[in-house]
Amino acid sequence: MVSRDESESFKTLVPVVGSASQELSKKIVSSNRLPSLNALRAFRSVVTHGSITRAAQRMNISASSISRHISTLEKDLNCALFSRSNGLVLTEDGKELFAEVDSAFSGLEAFVQNMRQRDGQLHVKVVPTFAVRWLLPHFSNLANVSISSRWKGISATEEGFRVGIRYGLGDWPTHCAIKLYSEELVPVCSPGFARKVGNITTSSDFDHIPILHSEPESKDWNVWSTKWSGGYFNVQRGLHLDSLDNALRAAEEGLGAAMADVFLVADDLKSGRLVPLVNEIYPSDESYYLVFDEHLRSDHRLKRFKLWLLDEIHRSNSQCLVVTPLESRAG
Repeated sequence: MVSRDESESFKTLVPVVGSASQELSKKIVSSNRLPSLNALRAFRSVVTHGSITRAAQRMNISASSISRHISTLEKDLNCALFSRSNGLVLTEDGKELFAEVDSAFSGLEAFVQNMRQRDGQLHVKVVPTFAVRWLLPHFSNLANVSISSRWKGISATEEGFRVGIRYGLGDWPTHCAIKLYSEELVPVCSPGFARKVGNITTSSDFDHIPILHSEPESKDWNVWSTKWSGGYFNVQRGLHLDSLDNALRAAEEGLGAAMADVFLVADDLKSGRLVPLVNEIYPSDESYYLVFDEHLRSDHRLKRFKLWLLDEIHRSNSQCLVVTPLESRAG
């Protein structure tokens, strides 16, 4: 629903068109031409994003342009698409139009994307830390796949999104999701930092340890601190960074302890760049998934990428070894 303020603003730009009595499909058929595609895109964007302002930002045009597009569409179809008595709510005609327009644009976008990628590269969006810490180092023997790691998360509404590796509970009803592995958490730090702080056995031992965060809500630290043997401690203090990779880099520099995904830091633990601050590992209850549009299920490039990905992850998991904390620590 669009806010009342936006609705009032919209009223000044768009005259309310009287509701028509015939079905929307009959109104469209009665004309020899289709409505403006830009107007249809604007209408779809307003409904999808729930706001004229957000729709304008998404389409990179002004809010007044969005309003004019809606006005043009309502005049063309001779019906009101929104009820403006209590904010902007779709009328029955609006609901019917949106269902058809959304289906048509979604199908066209999918078809064009498929045409562009025929016998070409499979474009995959990946959360940055997974890309940097695991995918790219294992990527040398895989051809015709393009990786983008510019997004902090993978959104199903992201323009052009078709295949991605994302993190969560796997509950994305609009996309297919194949579980890659379950995340397990362990706090890590540099060897020098571990020697300096000594053995960590109780919650009070964390009082003077700088905590490095990769999530605004500190969810990973909260999950681990409620499960470890030393008792819950305050995890809200510390340094907040914008990604897990940056938190791990800060830990490598001896700036504190970061909560790590065991799978993603396996190479760092083996090499000794990082060591467990406490050698207790607990599941986060979230996982990494390969997600994709349903229509790509039979795509040969996706099938090949999926098999390669599952095989490489299985191989990495079989070799995954958590290094025992340094034997020689102060205290």
